[in-house]
Amino acid sequence: MPELLNWNKALPVQRDPVLGCIPTGYEWMLRVSDFLEINLDRFQDEFNLQAAGIAENNFDTIAQAVQNKYPVVKIVHKDFQNGIEKVEFIKHLVENGIPCLLSLTLNPNGSWHIMPIIYIDDRVVRTIWSVETNGQVNLCEYTLEDIINRHTNWAGGKDLAWLAKG
Repeated sequence: MPELLNWNKALPVQRDPVLGCIPTGYEWMLRVSDFLEINLDRFQDEFNLQAAGIAENNFDTIAQAVQNKYPVVKIVHKDFQNGIEKVEFIKHLVENGIPCLLSLTLNPNGSWHIMPIIYIDDRVVRTIWSVETNGQVNLCEYTLEDIINRHTNWAGGKDLAWLAKG
């Protein structure tokens, strides 16, 4: 079953628990992909645009800010109309060793969390919910059926972001 290799080699702690899931996720993707030429020590602070009052934090605004500073980084984002298509695309990314982030709606009213995906099979997706300051990793597992249902019936959480190769 597809599991992203080395997903746990450099797990960043989310510095801003309210606004920082996207900068933390992007930092994780860069660490997993060995972007050694990028200083990641202050990455989350630098690219938490909403906390800095620059722009709303979303996949596009932060990706653009990262790519403006680091043109070698190519972060792609896609909104999916169909939950089945989204799940199939996750399988494709993980099978090809491409780090990605899942936007998942947490309740029917539309709050969501952005999480790295580390594993997928024909039944479940496993994500990193958070990393504690002591290094403890909190994983979550969602059935594919649950992800498709949330995508279809709940507001938000329709998109993925991933690090493009090449």
